[in-house]
Amino acid sequence: MIAQFTSVVAALWRQFARGENARLRETGVVHAVAPVRLLGDLVVPGARCHTGVAGGELGAIAATTDPVTCRTCLDILRARGELEGVHGELQLTLFDLDTAPATDAGH
Repeated sequence: MIAQFTSVVAALWRQFARGENARLRETGVVHAVAPVRLLGDLVVPGARCHTGVAGGELGAIAATTDPVTCRTCLDILRARGELEGVHGELQLTLFDLDTAPATDAGH
């Protein structure tokens, strides 16, 4: 049983070998990744902000190159000066001014 669990953890680490971010299945939020202690000395890739996965289900975290959308992860990275390692834009686009329809100020 321990050998199977160890192989699952090793496979999870291989997913994040290239420094990807993590998407949690339940929320779809993209987190920065950091080593997180799961049980005793067992360390797994997890959300930098320590957002948990219900029941510790390791299959609920997946590697992605999508940009980090978790505000807490972004705040942590910003405070530590580690924003260079974040894939994608740091600020989500609220309005695309280049494609917004023109308004008629006279009406």
